[in-house]
Amino acid sequence: MKKSPLCPCGCGKNANACKPPLSVRVSSRPFNSPEERAEIIENVEACSTFRMRMRGHFLFYGKDLAAYVKTTTVTPNTTHFLHRFSDYLYEKCDSGTLQSWEDCGHHFWDEFISAFCPHHLPLSHKEKETEKFLFQLTKFANWLDTYTNSATLPIITSSIKTHKPQLKLSEKITNHLLKKHFPTILSKNWNYSNALYELNTHLERCQNIADGLFEVTGSIDKIVMAAHLETNMVYHIRGLPAHLLQSPLLIHGVIGKGYKEKRWNWIFTSGAYPMGAKEYLLLHMETAQSSLYLDTWFRV
Repeated sequence: MKKSPLCPCGCGKNANACKPPLSVRVSSRPFNSPEERAEIIENVEACSTFRMRMRGHFLFYGKDLAAYVKTTTVTPNTTHFLHRFSDYLYEKCDSGTLQSWEDCGHHFWDEFISAFCPHHLPLSHKEKETEKFLFQLTKFANWLDTYTNSATLPIITSSIKTHKPQLKLSEKITNHLLKKHFPTILSKNWNYSNALYELNTHLERCQNIADGLFEVTGSIDKIVMAAHLETNMVYHIRGLPAHLLQSPLLIHGVIGKGYKEKRWNWIFTSGAYPMGAKEYLLLHMETAQSSLYLDTWFRV
């Protein structure tokens, strides 16, 4: 059985066993005038529709997202896009890599489209969430270029053209597998706790388990060959949709096999990604392994 990774906090414990102390970071900013205070209050109210973090109002993108939501027609798709996009901007600013829109070059948008976007596409019956998300991104980029006199749209358009076919395929595969794992997942009566209990029961029956990011390399009949990106080990896996996996793709999840079984079984799916996401996901393997974004697929 593959061991869980050590906790990144440096304590030396298993990542699942460590319980780091809670910490809160507090920052303050004085208002220079009553007008500035009134503007901030108005912006906070506008951006509350997509739950932008409070600190985001004092970062470079805060006023622009507020201006956008005030001047565009807000739909549920707009709200979903802005919620995820503002989270992405916040994470990048928090890491110290962003200070203005000028810092948002090709790699910034490429990572957002190929690696971040698939994490946050909800399950659906029609499986059109990729189309909706990319439309909202294009719409925002067009507005941003006009509002700030920038040239963001050509960069985004190029990245979308590169990744869109595999993004749509990734959405289809994720939907297929999670609906297979949990047939009633899109039902209002779907029980999250029971589903996890059944999953854990399934895992306990396995003699061997491996989890992480796999690169699909081919298939023979219904058996899919995939290489683990950390260990380079190649696995022959049952339970993946071989008919959909006709081209190289990245898929994150858990495989297992029982005593004397020759083939591995695909047990759980965390996500599927275009090959272009490989360079970005490899930088964040600990995040991927902790399944940070699972709540996205368990949102009906």
